[in-house]
Amino acid sequence: MTNWNYFDDDHHYVDVLHNRLKQGILMDSCSTLARLLLDQPNLPSSIHILDIGSGPGHYYPHFRRIFDTSLDSYTGLDLVEANITNGCQFFSGDPTVSFIHGDILEPLAISPLVNIALSANTLPHLPSIEPVVSNILKSNISICAFRMLIGSDIVISKKLVGSATGFESLSTAVYQHNNIYSLDYIKSLFGPSWRISVHQDFQDLDRLEKHQQDVAYASAADSYSRVSRPVGNLVFKGDLYMPWKILLLSKENA
Repeated sequence: MTNWNYFDDDHHYVDVLHNRLKQGILMDSCSTLARLLLDQPNLPSSIHILDIGSGPGHYYPHFRRIFDTSLDSYTGLDLVEANITNGCQFFSGDPTVSFIHGDILEPLAISPLVNIALSANTLPHLPSIEPVVSNILKSNISICAFRMLIGSDIVISKKLVGSATGFESLSTAVYQHNNIYSLDYIKSLFGPSWRISVHQDFQDLDRLEKHQQDVAYASAADSYSRVSRPVGNLVFKGDLYMPWKILLLSKENA
């Protein structure tokens, strides 16, 4: 699992996420996740969210508007210390919000209050999701809403971050994973006590195109090909097709 964590050095994206928070930008994935959760028949009356790969908590304001007083706590978990710092500063007056600077791939003591796990843009970029599921299964979480790359096959991909000037160093270079998983694989990890439904991810392709143009200046050397771009009605990242879906998972008899 080495060389996968490019997040700490991606200072530009720290600024992008911080600006989204300060400007109150509503992401398509955020509104879709919230809407699908709101339709869950077993949604707890007291909601305690763990947001995996939360950034500075830029999804929280919309969750607060949607779930209102039912949202009793929101915990953001992120690898990047700058994201945690920005989130703590922005939400310093809100006792509902807390942050953990940590790695979901490591054993994590999740608060027994947490009953919903979210992840909008992190799971495909991890070298494996098995430690994530292991942490969830050991907790009291009964609902998960995950935005993932889902296909008929499992495709584990490693995309070089930055420009390679000496290709002999490829084995030690830093990569971004964009892993596609099959539904059968997800079911095998969670086991028979979890119900799983797959939903289409909504993306505003015009806004996606603008976002791709806005961040292109930041890494002109590699064309910032880690940013998603529309190709017709499909979404690509560089040369990779990104079959985004949203998975809703709920534990039976929870």
